[in-house]
Amino acid sequence: MRETKHWYPRVLPIAALHYATLMALPATLLGLASRLAWLPLAAGVVLEVLRSLVRGKLKRRVRQSFLREVAIRALDKRTLTPDADVEAAFWAAYLFENAITVDAPALLAAALAGLSILALATPAIGARAVLSFLALLSVAAALTVWTNRRRSALIETVVRERQHTADWIAAAERDTGEIYGSRARAPFLTRLGNTVRQWSSIEEQLDNARLRHRMSLAGLFFAGVLLILRADHVDLAQLLSAERVVTRAVSGLLLLGSGVPVAYVFVVHADSLLGAHSAILQILQPRPSASVASHKLSRRPDRLEARGLSFKYASTSRPVFDGLDFDADLRRVLLVVAPNGGGKTTLARLVCGILAPDGGELLLDGVSCSELSRDEFGFVPQNPLIVESLSVEENVRLITPDVSNEAIDRVLLELGLDAPRGRRAGELSRGQQRRIAIARAILKQPRLLLLDEPDASLDAEGRHLLSILLRRQLEQRAVLVISHRADWLRDDVCLLDLSQLPPPFTAFGKSSACG
Repeated sequence: MRETKHWYPRVLPIAALHYATLMALPATLLGLASRLAWLPLAAGVVLEVLRSLVRGKLKRRVRQSFLREVAIRALDKRTLTPDADVEAAFWAAYLFENAITVDAPALLAAALAGLSILALATPAIGARAVLSFLALLSVAAALTVWTNRRRSALIETVVRERQHTADWIAAAERDTGEIYGSRARAPFLTRLGNTVRQWSSIEEQLDNARLRHRMSLAGLFFAGVLLILRADHVDLAQLLSAERVVTRAVSGLLLLGSGVPVAYVFVVHADSLLGAHSAILQILQPRPSASVASHKLSRRPDRLEARGLSFKYASTSRPVFDGLDFDADLRRVLLVVAPNGGGKTTLARLVCGILAPDGGELLLDGVSCSELSRDEFGFVPQNPLIVESLSVEENVRLITPDVSNEAIDRVLLELGLDAPRGRRAGELSRGQQRRIAIARAILKQPRLLLLDEPDASLDAEGRHLLSILLRRQLEQRAVLVISHRADWLRDDVCLLDLSQLPPPFTAFGKSSACG
Protein backbone atom coordinates (compact mmCIF):
# COMPACT_ATOMS: atom_id res chain seq x y z
CA MET A 1 0.00 0.00 0.00
CA ARG A 2 1.28 3.43 -0.90
CA GLU A 3 0.79 5.09 2.51
CA THR A 4 1.94 2.18 4.69
CA LYS A 5 5.31 3.67 5.61
CA HIS A 6 3.72 6.88 6.88
CA TRP A 7 2.16 5.03 9.79
CA TYR A 8 5.27 3.57 11.36
CA PRO A 9 6.43 6.82 13.04
CA ARG A 10 2.99 7.09 14.64
CA VAL A 11 3.43 3.84 16.56
CA LEU A 12 6.11 5.47 18.75
CA PRO A 13 3.69 6.91 21.37
CA ILE A 14 2.01 3.53 21.75
CA ALA A 15 5.39 1.81 21.91
CA ALA A 16 6.56 4.27 24.60
CA LEU A 17 3.48 3.62 26.73
CA HIS A 18 3.85 -0.12 26.24
CA TYR A 19 7.52 0.10 27.21
CA ALA A 20 6.62 1.93 30.42
CA THR A 21 4.03 -0.75 31.20
CA LEU A 22 6.51 -3.57 30.62
CA MET A 23 9.06 -1.85 32.87
CA ALA A 24 6.59 -1.57 35.78
CA LEU A 25 7.46 -5.03 37.15
CA PRO A 26 11.25 -4.63 36.91
CA ALA A 27 10.97 -1.23 38.58
CA THR A 28 8.95 -2.82 41.37
CA LEU A 29 11.56 -5.56 41.82
CA LEU A 30 14.32 -2.97 42.09
CA GLY A 31 12.43 -1.16 44.84
CA LEU A 32 11.20 -4.11 46.91
CA ALA A 33 12.89 -2.75 50.03
CA SER A 34 11.06 0.57 49.66
CA ARG A 35 7.63 1.44 51.02
CA LEU A 36 6.76 2.94 47.63
CA ALA A 37 7.48 -0.26 45.69
CA TRP A 38 3.80 -0.45 44.65
CA LEU A 39 3.96 2.85 42.73
CA PRO A 40 5.44 1.41 39.50
CA LEU A 41 2.71 -1.24 39.35
CA ALA A 42 -0.01 1.37 39.90
CA ALA A 43 1.54 3.59 37.25
CA GLY A 44 1.64 0.59 34.91
CA VAL A 45 -2.13 0.13 35.26
CA VAL A 46 -2.78 3.81 34.45
CA LEU A 47 -0.40 3.72 31.50
CA GLU A 48 -2.11 0.61 30.14
CA VAL A 49 -5.46 2.42 30.11
CA LEU A 50 -3.86 5.39 28.37
CA ARG A 51 -2.24 3.05 25.82
CA SER A 52 -5.63 1.56 24.99
CA LEU A 53 -7.08 5.02 24.34
CA VAL A 54 -4.18 6.10 22.11
CA ARG A 55 -4.26 2.77 20.28
CA GLY A 56 -8.00 3.09 19.60
CA LYS A 57 -7.58 6.54 18.10
CA LEU A 58 -4.71 5.44 15.86
CA LYS A 59 -6.59 2.28 14.90
CA ARG A 60 -9.47 4.27 13.45
CA ARG A 61 -7.10 6.48 11.46
CA VAL A 62 -5.21 3.49 10.11
CA ARG A 63 -8.45 1.77 9.10
CA GLN A 64 -9.68 4.85 7.25
CA SER A 65 -6.38 5.28 5.40
CA PHE A 66 -6.03 1.60 4.53
CA LEU A 67 -9.55 1.25 3.12
CA ARG A 68 -9.04 4.45 1.17
CA GLU A 69 -5.93 2.91 -0.39
CA VAL A 70 -7.90 -0.27 -1.13
CA ALA A 71 -10.59 1.81 -2.87
CA ILE A 72 -7.96 3.67 -4.94
CA ARG A 73 -6.41 0.35 -5.91
CA ALA A 74 -9.82 -1.02 -6.93
CA LEU A 75 -10.70 2.08 -8.95
CA ASP A 76 -7.37 1.91 -10.78
CA LYS A 77 -7.66 -1.76 -11.68
CA ARG A 78 -7.51 -3.07 -15.23
CA THR A 79 -9.16 -6.38 -14.30
CA LEU A 80 -12.60 -7.47 -13.15
CA THR A 81 -12.98 -7.84 -9.39
CA PRO A 82 -14.76 -10.78 -7.75
CA ASP A 83 -17.30 -10.11 -5.03
CA ALA A 84 -15.05 -11.78 -2.45
CA ASP A 85 -12.53 -8.93 -2.82
CA VAL A 86 -14.87 -6.78 -0.70
CA GLU A 87 -14.62 -9.21 2.21
CA ALA A 88 -10.89 -9.51 1.60
CA ALA A 89 -10.47 -5.75 1.87
CA PHE A 90 -12.04 -5.67 5.34
CA TRP A 91 -10.01 -8.67 6.47
CA ALA A 92 -6.80 -7.08 5.20
CA ALA A 93 -7.75 -3.82 6.94
CA TYR A 94 -8.21 -5.70 10.23
CA LEU A 95 -4.82 -7.41 9.85
CA PHE A 96 -3.12 -4.15 8.94
CA GLU A 97 -4.58 -2.04 11.72
CA ASN A 98 -3.75 -4.77 14.24
CA ALA A 99 -0.19 -4.95 12.92
CA ILE A 100 0.26 -1.17 13.16
CA THR A 101 -1.47 -0.57 16.50
CA VAL A 102 -0.63 -3.80 18.37
CA ASP A 103 2.19 -5.89 16.93
CA ALA A 104 4.61 -3.17 15.80
CA PRO A 105 4.42 -1.12 19.05
CA ALA A 106 4.63 -4.26 21.20
CA LEU A 107 7.63 -5.48 19.22
CA LEU A 108 9.47 -2.19 19.66
CA ALA A 109 8.50 -1.82 23.32
CA ALA A 110 9.52 -5.39 24.17
CA ALA A 111 12.88 -4.95 22.45
CA LEU A 112 13.64 -1.77 24.41
CA ALA A 113 12.30 -3.22 27.66
CA GLY A 114 14.40 -6.35 27.22
CA LEU A 115 17.56 -4.33 26.68
CA SER A 116 16.76 -2.14 29.69
CA ILE A 117 16.19 -5.16 31.94
CA LEU A 118 19.45 -6.74 30.82
CA ALA A 119 21.30 -3.49 31.51
CA LEU A 120 19.81 -3.34 35.02
CA ALA A 121 20.58 -7.00 35.71
CA THR A 122 24.17 -6.92 34.44
CA PRO A 123 25.77 -5.77 37.73
CA ALA A 124 24.10 -8.64 39.60
CA ILE A 125 24.40 -11.56 37.18
CA GLY A 126 27.42 -10.56 35.13
CA ALA A 127 28.06 -9.55 31.54
CA ARG A 128 28.61 -13.14 30.40
CA ALA A 129 25.09 -14.14 31.48
CA VAL A 130 23.62 -11.12 29.69
CA LEU A 131 25.44 -11.99 26.48
CA SER A 132 24.19 -15.57 26.81
CA PHE A 133 20.65 -14.28 27.21
CA LEU A 134 21.04 -12.10 24.08
CA ALA A 135 22.21 -15.17 22.19
CA LEU A 136 19.10 -16.98 23.42
CA LEU A 137 16.94 -14.15 22.06
CA SER A 138 18.69 -14.34 18.72
CA VAL A 139 17.99 -18.07 18.48
CA ALA A 140 14.32 -17.46 19.32
CA ALA A 141 14.03 -14.70 16.67
CA ALA A 142 15.68 -16.87 14.01
CA LEU A 143 13.36 -19.74 14.93
CA THR A 144 10.35 -17.42 14.55
CA VAL A 145 11.38 -16.26 11.07
CA TRP A 146 12.12 -19.83 9.93
CA THR A 147 8.83 -21.15 11.30
CA ASN A 148 6.85 -18.36 9.66
CA ARG A 149 8.37 -19.15 6.28
CA ARG A 150 7.44 -22.80 6.71
CA ARG A 151 3.85 -21.75 7.43
CA SER A 152 3.55 -19.59 4.30
CA ALA A 153 1.84 -22.40 2.36
CA LEU A 154 -0.74 -22.82 5.15
CA ILE A 155 -1.38 -19.06 5.21
CA GLU A 156 -1.89 -19.05 1.44
CA THR A 157 -4.37 -21.93 1.72
CA VAL A 158 -6.30 -20.25 4.54
CA VAL A 159 -6.61 -17.07 2.46
CA ARG A 160 -7.79 -19.02 -0.59
CA GLU A 161 -10.39 -21.05 1.34
CA ARG A 162 -11.66 -17.95 3.13
CA GLN A 163 -12.06 -16.22 -0.23
CA HIS A 164 -13.91 -19.23 -1.59
CA THR A 165 -16.29 -19.09 1.37
CA ALA A 166 -16.83 -15.38 0.74
CA ASP A 167 -17.78 -16.18 -2.87
CA TRP A 168 -20.59 -18.44 -1.67
CA ILE A 169 -21.82 -15.86 0.85
CA ALA A 170 -21.75 -13.19 -1.88
CA ALA A 171 -23.88 -15.45 -4.09
CA ALA A 172 -26.42 -15.81 -1.26
CA GLU A 173 -26.48 -12.05 -0.66
CA ARG A 174 -27.02 -11.26 -4.34
CA ASP A 175 -29.67 -13.93 -4.88
CA THR A 176 -33.07 -12.51 -5.80
CA GLY A 177 -35.02 -15.75 -5.83
CA GLU A 178 -33.05 -18.13 -8.06
CA ILE A 179 -31.24 -20.08 -5.33
CA TYR A 180 -34.06 -19.86 -2.81
CA GLY A 181 -35.96 -22.95 -3.81
CA SER A 182 -36.35 -26.46 -2.45
CA ARG A 183 -34.22 -27.91 -5.24
CA ALA A 184 -31.22 -25.58 -5.02
CA ARG A 185 -31.29 -24.36 -1.41
CA ALA A 186 -30.18 -27.55 0.36
CA PRO A 187 -27.32 -28.38 -2.06
CA PHE A 188 -26.18 -24.75 -1.90
CA LEU A 189 -26.01 -24.82 1.91
CA THR A 190 -24.23 -28.19 1.77
CA ARG A 191 -21.55 -26.82 -0.55
CA LEU A 192 -21.20 -23.75 1.65
CA GLY A 193 -20.82 -25.97 4.71
CA ASN A 194 -18.15 -28.05 2.99
CA THR A 195 -16.26 -24.92 2.06
CA VAL A 196 -16.43 -23.55 5.61
CA ARG A 197 -15.24 -26.88 7.03
CA GLN A 198 -12.33 -26.94 4.63
CA TRP A 199 -11.40 -23.37 5.58
CA SER A 200 -11.77 -24.13 9.31
CA SER A 201 -9.68 -27.29 9.01
CA ILE A 202 -6.78 -25.48 7.36
CA GLU A 203 -7.07 -22.60 9.81
CA GLU A 204 -6.99 -25.06 12.71
CA GLN A 205 -3.76 -26.51 11.31
CA LEU A 206 -2.32 -22.99 11.18
CA ASP A 207 -3.44 -22.23 14.76
CA ASN A 208 -1.95 -25.49 15.99
CA ALA A 209 1.32 -24.68 14.25
CA ARG A 210 1.38 -21.28 15.96
CA LEU A 211 0.59 -22.86 19.33
CA ARG A 212 3.38 -25.40 18.92
CA HIS A 213 5.76 -22.61 18.00
CA ARG A 214 4.87 -20.55 21.08
CA MET A 215 5.12 -23.57 23.38
CA SER A 216 8.52 -24.28 21.87
CA LEU A 217 9.55 -20.70 22.58
CA ALA A 218 8.40 -20.97 26.21
CA GLY A 219 10.37 -24.20 26.65
CA LEU A 220 13.38 -22.64 24.93
CA PHE A 221 13.39 -19.64 27.27
CA PHE A 222 12.92 -21.76 30.40
CA ALA A 223 15.68 -24.18 29.45
CA GLY A 224 17.92 -21.36 28.27
CA VAL A 225 17.66 -19.42 31.51
CA LEU A 226 18.46 -22.56 33.55
CA LEU A 227 21.50 -23.26 31.38
CA ILE A 228 22.68 -19.65 31.74
CA LEU A 229 22.36 -19.83 35.53
CA ARG A 230 24.13 -23.20 35.67
CA ALA A 231 26.94 -21.93 33.46
CA ASP A 232 27.45 -19.04 35.91
CA HIS A 233 27.39 -21.46 38.88
CA VAL A 234 24.19 -19.99 40.27
CA ASP A 235 22.38 -22.48 42.53
CA LEU A 236 18.67 -21.74 42.01
CA ALA A 237 17.53 -23.89 44.95
CA GLN A 238 19.96 -22.17 47.33
CA LEU A 239 18.86 -18.74 46.21
CA LEU A 240 15.17 -19.54 46.66
CA SER A 241 15.73 -20.97 50.16
CA ALA A 242 17.87 -18.08 51.40
CA GLU A 243 16.59 -16.30 54.48
CA ARG A 244 17.21 -12.90 52.98
CA VAL A 245 15.19 -12.70 49.83
CA VAL A 246 16.39 -9.32 48.68
CA THR A 247 20.04 -10.04 47.98
CA ARG A 248 22.13 -8.82 45.09
CA ALA A 249 22.09 -12.20 43.34
CA VAL A 250 18.39 -12.79 43.89
CA SER A 251 17.59 -9.28 42.69
CA GLY A 252 19.51 -9.96 39.48
CA LEU A 253 17.80 -13.31 39.07
CA LEU A 254 14.37 -11.77 39.51
CA LEU A 255 15.20 -9.08 36.98
CA LEU A 256 16.37 -11.70 34.54
CA GLY A 257 13.17 -13.65 35.18
CA SER A 258 11.07 -10.55 34.42
CA GLY A 259 12.86 -10.32 31.11
CA VAL A 260 11.66 -13.77 30.05
CA PRO A 261 7.99 -12.78 29.52
CA VAL A 262 9.19 -9.58 27.83
CA ALA A 263 11.26 -11.66 25.43
CA TYR A 264 8.28 -13.93 24.88
CA VAL A 265 6.13 -10.88 24.04
CA PHE A 266 8.77 -9.84 21.51
CA VAL A 267 8.91 -13.12 19.59
CA VAL A 268 5.14 -13.68 19.73
CA HIS A 269 4.39 -10.27 18.23
CA ALA A 270 7.19 -10.73 15.70
CA ASP A 271 5.52 -13.99 14.69
CA SER A 272 2.13 -12.26 14.46
CA LEU A 273 3.58 -9.37 12.43
CA LEU A 274 5.26 -11.72 9.96
CA GLY A 275 2.06 -13.76 9.61
CA ALA A 276 -0.05 -10.65 9.01
CA HIS A 277 2.42 -9.43 6.39
CA SER A 278 2.25 -12.76 4.53
CA ALA A 279 -1.56 -12.80 4.65
CA ILE A 280 -1.93 -9.19 3.44
CA LEU A 281 0.41 -9.83 0.52
CA GLN A 282 -1.63 -12.90 -0.38
CA ILE A 283 -4.98 -11.09 -0.07
CA LEU A 284 -3.93 -7.99 -1.97
CA GLN A 285 -1.96 -9.64 -4.74
CA PRO A 286 -0.48 -7.28 -7.33
CA ARG A 287 -2.70 -6.79 -10.36
CA PRO A 288 -2.55 -4.52 -13.38
CA SER A 289 -3.52 -0.93 -12.66
CA ALA A 290 -4.65 1.77 -14.98
CA SER A 291 -2.05 4.40 -15.69
CA VAL A 292 -2.80 7.82 -14.28
CA ALA A 293 -3.63 9.50 -17.59
CA SER A 294 -4.40 13.21 -17.55
CA HIS A 295 -4.58 14.29 -21.19
CA LYS A 296 -7.68 16.34 -22.01
CA LEU A 297 -9.39 16.80 -25.36
CA SER A 298 -10.00 20.39 -26.40
CA ARG A 299 -13.29 19.49 -28.11
CA ARG A 300 -15.55 16.55 -28.90
CA PRO A 301 -13.65 13.96 -30.98
CA ASP A 302 -14.59 13.33 -34.62
CA ARG A 303 -12.68 10.11 -35.31
CA LEU A 304 -11.98 6.81 -33.58
CA GLU A 305 -9.14 4.94 -35.24
CA ALA A 306 -7.57 1.52 -34.60
CA ARG A 307 -4.14 0.72 -36.02
CA GLY A 308 -3.04 -2.88 -35.67
CA LEU A 309 -4.87 -3.15 -32.33
CA SER A 310 -4.18 -6.41 -30.49
CA PHE A 311 -5.46 -7.67 -27.16
CA LYS A 312 -5.65 -11.00 -25.32
CA TYR A 313 -6.96 -11.80 -21.84
CA ALA A 314 -4.39 -13.46 -19.61
CA SER A 315 -6.65 -16.42 -18.88
CA THR A 316 -7.09 -17.37 -22.56
CA SER A 317 -4.76 -18.39 -25.35
CA ARG A 318 -6.82 -16.96 -28.21
CA PRO A 319 -6.60 -13.18 -28.78
CA VAL A 320 -9.76 -11.09 -28.90
CA PHE A 321 -8.16 -8.76 -31.44
CA ASP A 322 -5.11 -9.44 -33.57
CA GLY A 323 -4.32 -6.50 -35.80
CA LEU A 324 -7.70 -4.72 -35.68
CA ASP A 325 -7.69 -1.78 -38.10
CA PHE A 326 -10.55 0.68 -38.71
CA ASP A 327 -11.29 4.37 -39.06
CA ALA A 328 -14.73 5.42 -37.76
CA ASP A 329 -16.63 8.70 -38.07
CA LEU A 330 -17.81 10.04 -34.70
CA ARG A 331 -19.80 12.95 -36.13
CA ARG A 332 -22.69 10.51 -36.08
CA VAL A 333 -23.59 7.88 -33.51
CA LEU A 334 -21.05 5.07 -33.86
CA LEU A 335 -22.86 1.72 -33.54
CA VAL A 336 -20.53 -1.21 -32.90
CA VAL A 337 -22.22 -4.57 -33.41
CA ALA A 338 -21.13 -8.19 -33.15
CA PRO A 339 -22.57 -11.45 -31.81
CA ASN A 340 -21.99 -12.49 -28.19
CA GLY A 341 -18.30 -12.95 -27.52
CA GLY A 342 -17.36 -10.93 -30.59
CA GLY A 343 -15.21 -8.39 -28.74
CA LYS A 344 -17.69 -5.52 -28.35
CA THR A 345 -17.27 -5.10 -24.59
CA THR A 346 -13.50 -5.55 -24.84
CA LEU A 347 -13.34 -2.75 -27.41
CA ALA A 348 -15.40 -0.52 -25.10
CA ARG A 349 -13.00 -1.16 -22.21
CA LEU A 350 -10.02 -0.44 -24.43
CA VAL A 351 -11.54 2.84 -25.58
CA CYS A 352 -12.18 3.96 -21.99
CA GLY A 353 -8.74 2.92 -20.76
CA ILE A 354 -10.05 0.21 -18.44
CA LEU A 355 -7.90 -2.27 -20.37
CA ALA A 356 -4.58 -1.59 -22.06
CA PRO A 357 -3.87 -2.96 -25.56
CA ASP A 358 -1.13 -5.55 -25.99
CA GLY A 359 -0.12 -4.01 -29.29
CA GLY A 360 -1.11 -1.40 -31.84
CA GLU A 361 -2.97 1.83 -31.16
CA LEU A 362 -6.49 3.03 -30.45
CA LEU A 363 -6.82 6.75 -31.14
CA LEU A 364 -9.36 9.51 -30.58
CA ASP A 365 -8.57 12.36 -32.96
CA GLY A 366 -4.98 11.10 -33.08
CA VAL A 367 -4.58 10.84 -29.29
CA SER A 368 -4.07 7.40 -27.74
CA CYS A 369 -7.06 6.39 -25.63
CA SER A 370 -4.71 5.11 -22.92
CA GLU A 371 -3.32 8.65 -22.52
CA LEU A 372 -6.71 10.28 -22.04
CA SER A 373 -8.10 11.10 -18.62
CA ARG A 374 -11.04 8.94 -17.61
CA ASP A 375 -12.97 12.15 -17.10
CA GLU A 376 -13.15 12.37 -20.88
CA PHE A 377 -15.37 9.27 -21.00
CA GLY A 378 -18.90 8.63 -19.84
CA PHE A 379 -19.06 4.83 -19.76
CA VAL A 380 -22.15 2.72 -19.04
CA PRO A 381 -21.16 -0.98 -18.96
CA GLN A 382 -23.48 -3.92 -19.52
CA ASN A 383 -23.94 -4.28 -15.76
CA PRO A 384 -23.64 -0.72 -14.47
CA LEU A 385 -22.80 0.01 -10.85
CA ILE A 386 -26.09 0.49 -9.03
CA VAL A 387 -26.04 0.33 -5.23
CA GLU A 388 -29.59 -0.75 -4.49
CA SER A 389 -29.50 0.41 -0.85
CA LEU A 390 -28.77 3.99 -1.99
CA SER A 391 -31.31 6.44 -3.36
CA VAL A 392 -31.64 7.45 -7.00
CA GLU A 393 -29.86 10.73 -6.26
CA GLU A 394 -27.05 9.05 -4.31
CA ASN A 395 -26.44 6.63 -7.17
CA VAL A 396 -26.21 9.51 -9.62
CA ARG A 397 -23.81 11.40 -7.34
CA LEU A 398 -21.47 8.42 -7.20
CA ILE A 399 -20.28 9.59 -10.63
CA THR A 400 -21.32 13.27 -10.67
CA PRO A 401 -21.11 14.55 -7.08
CA ASP A 402 -21.48 18.25 -7.96
CA VAL A 403 -24.44 18.13 -10.36
CA SER A 404 -27.57 20.06 -9.42
CA ASN A 405 -30.87 18.42 -8.47
CA GLU A 406 -32.56 20.23 -11.37
CA ALA A 407 -30.12 18.72 -13.87
CA ILE A 408 -30.68 15.24 -12.43
CA ASP A 409 -34.46 15.59 -12.72
CA ARG A 410 -34.23 16.95 -16.28
CA VAL A 411 -32.09 14.13 -17.69
CA LEU A 412 -34.05 11.42 -15.86
CA LEU A 413 -37.30 12.79 -17.28
CA GLU A 414 -35.78 12.87 -20.78
CA LEU A 415 -35.08 9.15 -20.31
CA GLY A 416 -38.64 8.50 -19.14
CA LEU A 417 -37.85 7.98 -15.42
CA ASP A 418 -40.24 9.92 -13.21
CA ALA A 419 -39.14 8.58 -9.83
CA PRO A 420 -38.42 10.63 -6.69
CA ARG A 421 -34.72 11.26 -6.18
CA GLY A 422 -35.00 9.94 -2.64
CA ARG A 423 -36.41 6.57 -3.66
CA ARG A 424 -34.16 3.57 -3.18
CA ALA A 425 -32.69 2.18 -6.39
CA GLY A 426 -33.46 -1.36 -5.27
CA GLU A 427 -37.18 -0.59 -5.51
CA LEU A 428 -36.86 0.15 -9.23
CA SER A 429 -36.85 -2.23 -12.19
CA ARG A 430 -33.69 -3.11 -14.10
CA GLY A 431 -34.77 -0.86 -16.94
CA GLN A 432 -35.23 2.06 -14.54
CA GLN A 433 -31.86 1.37 -12.94
CA ARG A 434 -30.24 1.43 -16.38
CA ARG A 435 -31.79 4.84 -16.98
CA ILE A 436 -30.07 6.07 -13.80
CA ALA A 437 -26.70 4.82 -15.09
CA ILE A 438 -27.20 6.46 -18.49
CA ALA A 439 -28.34 9.73 -16.90
CA ARG A 440 -25.28 10.07 -14.67
CA ALA A 441 -22.95 9.26 -17.58
CA ILE A 442 -24.52 12.13 -19.53
CA LEU A 443 -24.41 14.45 -16.50
CA LYS A 444 -20.67 13.78 -16.25
CA GLN A 445 -20.36 15.95 -19.40
CA PRO A 446 -17.78 13.71 -21.11
CA ARG A 447 -16.19 14.19 -24.52
CA LEU A 448 -17.18 10.63 -25.48
CA LEU A 449 -20.34 8.91 -24.25
CA LEU A 450 -19.96 5.14 -24.51
CA LEU A 451 -22.91 2.84 -23.83
CA ASP A 452 -22.54 -0.95 -23.74
CA GLU A 453 -25.88 -2.64 -24.56
CA PRO A 454 -27.89 0.40 -23.38
CA ASP A 455 -31.15 -1.01 -24.76
CA ALA A 456 -30.97 -4.05 -22.46
CA SER A 457 -33.90 -4.04 -20.01
CA LEU A 458 -35.47 -1.05 -21.79
CA ASP A 459 -38.94 -1.24 -23.30
CA ALA A 460 -39.86 0.17 -26.70
CA GLU A 461 -40.64 3.60 -25.26
CA GLY A 462 -37.36 3.63 -23.36
CA ARG A 463 -35.40 2.81 -26.53
CA HIS A 464 -37.20 5.56 -28.43
CA LEU A 465 -36.50 8.17 -25.74
CA LEU A 466 -32.87 7.07 -25.51
CA SER A 467 -32.36 7.33 -29.29
CA ILE A 468 -33.72 10.89 -29.25
CA LEU A 469 -31.51 11.85 -26.32
CA LEU A 470 -28.37 10.35 -27.88
CA ARG A 471 -28.78 12.28 -31.11
CA ARG A 472 -29.29 15.43 -29.05
CA GLN A 473 -26.03 14.64 -27.22
CA LEU A 474 -24.10 14.67 -30.53
CA GLU A 475 -24.08 18.47 -30.38
CA GLN A 476 -21.81 18.33 -27.30
CA ARG A 477 -20.04 14.95 -27.37
CA ALA A 478 -19.31 11.88 -29.46
CA VAL A 479 -21.55 8.88 -28.88
CA LEU A 480 -20.50 5.24 -29.20
CA VAL A 481 -23.08 2.50 -28.72
CA ILE A 482 -22.22 -1.18 -28.29
CA SER A 483 -24.93 -3.65 -29.28
CA HIS A 484 -25.49 -7.13 -30.71
CA ARG A 485 -28.43 -5.80 -32.72
CA ALA A 486 -27.59 -4.10 -36.03
CA ASP A 487 -31.16 -2.79 -36.44
CA TRP A 488 -31.08 -0.55 -33.36
CA LEU A 489 -30.41 3.13 -34.07
CA ARG A 490 -30.38 2.21 -37.76
CA ASP A 491 -31.00 5.67 -39.11
CA ASP A 492 -28.02 7.95 -39.70
CA VAL A 493 -25.38 5.99 -37.78
CA CYS A 494 -21.84 4.89 -38.49
CA LEU A 495 -22.00 1.09 -38.36
CA LEU A 496 -18.94 -0.91 -37.31
CA ASP A 497 -19.72 -4.65 -37.56
CA LEU A 498 -16.92 -6.63 -35.91
CA SER A 499 -18.36 -9.92 -37.19
CA GLN A 500 -17.64 -8.83 -40.79
CA LEU A 501 -13.94 -8.40 -40.13
CA PRO A 502 -11.99 -11.59 -40.97
CA PRO A 503 -8.57 -11.99 -39.33
CA PRO A 504 -6.40 -10.01 -39.18
CA PHE A 505 -9.23 -7.42 -38.98
CA THR A 506 -7.89 -4.96 -41.51
CA ALA A 507 -9.12 -2.01 -43.55
CA PHE A 508 -12.71 -1.69 -42.44
CA GLY A 509 -14.62 1.56 -42.50
CA LYS A 510 -12.01 3.64 -44.24
CA SER A 511 -14.22 4.17 -47.23
CA SER A 512 -17.53 2.76 -46.03
CA ALA A 513 -20.68 4.04 -44.38
CA CYS A 514 -18.54 5.50 -41.65
CA GLY A 515 -17.38 7.94 -44.28
